[in-house]
Amino acid sequence: MLWYSTAGGGLFNDSSSPLIANCTFSGNYCYAGPAIFNCRDSSPYVYRCSFEQNSGEYGGAVCSESFDSTGAVAPSFVECVFKNNIGAKGGAIYSAANSNTAACTPFIDKCRFLSNQTTKLYGGAIADNSTAHSTISNSEFTGNFTKNAADASGGAIFINAARKTSVITNCTFANNKANGGGSGGALYVNGLSSLIIANCTFSGNGAANKGGAVYSASTPVTAVNSIFWGDTAVSGDAEIAYAGGGSSASLYNSVVQ
Repeated sequence: MLWYSTAGGGLFNDSSSPLIANCTFSGNYCYAGPAIFNCRDSSPYVYRCSFEQNSGEYGGAVCSESFDSTGAVAPSFVECVFKNNIGAKGGAIYSAANSNTAACTPFIDKCRFLSNQTTKLYGGAIADNSTAHSTISNSEFTGNFTKNAADASGGAIFINAARKTSVITNCTFANNKANGGGSGGALYVNGLSSLIIANCTFSGNGAANKGGAVYSASTPVTAVNSIFWGDTAVSGDAEIAYAGGGSSASLYNSVVQ
């Protein structure tokens, strides 16, 4: 879907990979990527930037889209803060690949996601519909939530992507909520080849349906050296829930309470 006329309220990257450092994006609005929109062979490196009170449909702050095989989109966000952004899909960040030959590979490290929300659908902080490997590390997700909708899963993160592996390491998830009919108070995954959670802490997250901390649909989940404590779900499975062919949950050196 080409959104050129309604994308990138603050910055539009098309076949470009700038270094963006020590910048503030605040109060921007447009349909897709109100602060930053990335497409076609763009791999910006975003360092120590602040994104606050931006709003849009696809990504409350940032939208990254890979349309075809013309080039991968691989944005990096390092030591950034995303706060009080609002999106229909992805309260802060939305990523997608719109064909089997496209690749969108987001990288997130040492970032903070605080009180972001969706107004209609999933991914209170991040919604990832891409098809490539993604990595989230050393980051904080606190107080993000989805609004009351049937498909309001993933209070902090929603990942729906066939054939890829996602790795989440050294992250904290606290007081994130999947409201409406949503599952996965902190994290919802669907259709991945695997999800690896390592050295993470989940506490005080909640889901209106299942999986107060994590909900896995058709995805094997492995958690290592992680803590799941005090999460809640209205329909059961307060910490980790899974369903569908290929789903499983394996925990090693972890605490569940």
